[in-house]
Amino acid sequence: MKPKTASHHRRWVLRLFEWAALLLVILLLMNWFLQRSERLQAEAERLTFQATVDALQSAVRCISLLQDQRPALYGTLLKEGNPMPLLAVAPSQVPANYLGELQRPDPRNIAGGQWYFDRSAGVLVYRVKNSRFFDSGWTGPAMVRYRLVGQQASQASDAAQGSLQKGQLLTLAAEGKFFWK
Repeated sequence: MKPKTASHHRRWVLRLFEWAALLLVILLLMNWFLQRSERLQAEAERLTFQATVDALQSAVRCISLLQDQRPALYGTLLKEGNPMPLLAVAPSQVPANYLGELQRPDPRNIAGGQWYFDRSAGVLVYRVKNSRFFDSGWTGPAMVRYRLVGQQASQASDAAQGSLQKGQLLTLAAEGKFFWK
């Protein structure tokens, strides 16, 4: 067997360097792809969240405007404060990630990406899954809280504070400020 020459050794080192450079480029591209896919997941979550809020807003507004034609539904909404059952008219409309009504839930024990109604506080809560791309004024797990707010028909621009009363136009209002990055 013939001994290896110096030029053979240099070619081998050069090939090793080429493989290392190729591996580095692949790792950088994978890192970029993973970061981009995480941002896209957060954007998809934001759009799904917003679609649900828009559907709830529309349902609350419709029942509020049709309170004379649907007094039982309007009365239930006033009494319980949970707008999510309004979407139950068509079973496919209730989000699959809605956990239902919970009494004094601990948000830390609820997985991100879930809706629930906190009966003790009277608020509809969404636990944010991709919290890295979300900011709010709440301490603890990332979440958005919504409450039904009543407005007198003559004061539609100013939300009336206090308990909900018959004859009010209802809307779903976020508690506190939040934004998606």
